[in-house]
Amino acid sequence: MEGGKTGNRDRACEARRSFLSKRGIEDSSTRGFIAGGIAALIGRTFANPLEIVTQRMMIMGQRKGINDFVKIPENVIRIKVDKRNALRAILSVISSMAKADGIKGFYRGFFMSLTTTVPAGALWWFFYHNYQGLLEPILTHQVPVVAQQCLAATLGGITTTTLVNPLDLIRTRLQVERTGSIRKTLQVLWKEEKLGIVTKGLSAKLFSTILVSSLSIGGYEVIKRLSVRQEYKKLVAW
Repeated sequence: MEGGKTGNRDRACEARRSFLSKRGIEDSSTRGFIAGGIAALIGRTFANPLEIVTQRMMIMGQRKGINDFVKIPENVIRIKVDKRNALRAILSVISSMAKADGIKGFYRGFFMSLTTTVPAGALWWFFYHNYQGLLEPILTHQVPVVAQQCLAATLGGITTTTLVNPLDLIRTRLQVERTGSIRKTLQVLWKEEKLGIVTKGLSAKLFSTILVSSLSIGGYEVIKRLSVRQEYKKLVAW
């Protein structure tokens, strides 16, 4: 799923980069920054409801033991479903959320999400192009261009994920535990984690980022090269 969303975001960003280039914005890093942010904004609008439902499914019915459920804050919606029927479980979650909060329930934490996904989308493309520029003179003629791009994407992903991790942690708490406000969520996190909010969950995110960034940009660049018209294939650098 994540790979598919990343591929769609890559194509959307590429279209916006072309649009900006035709309007006089020639610097690739600047085009990537603007286009990546716009693509992330559009993608988040559609992805937020799906993410909320997914999070509810993940925390629903967690157990300490055979008969004891993990304690979840009282204001979190509790939903009992038949886990043997996945579709029925999903529909039950959607129905319960709609009754409890209406449409706004599916966009809980949406604006907080924008503070993570939009900067992440913009910064990823910004760092990706900058790392490409840094690596090219060092690795020219030694490493294939596509491999350089995969490495630049990985470094860009690592840098971006590290920078936005604290915001992503606040967003997740806000959506799952329904703490009410960004300020209150930050206060709770600071009380619990102190400076740990900078690194909490970062290692797992970095592992995911390395895989997704390298594989998505690698596949994207390979497919883009294979799609070039026959008369231009000799001009393509691999």
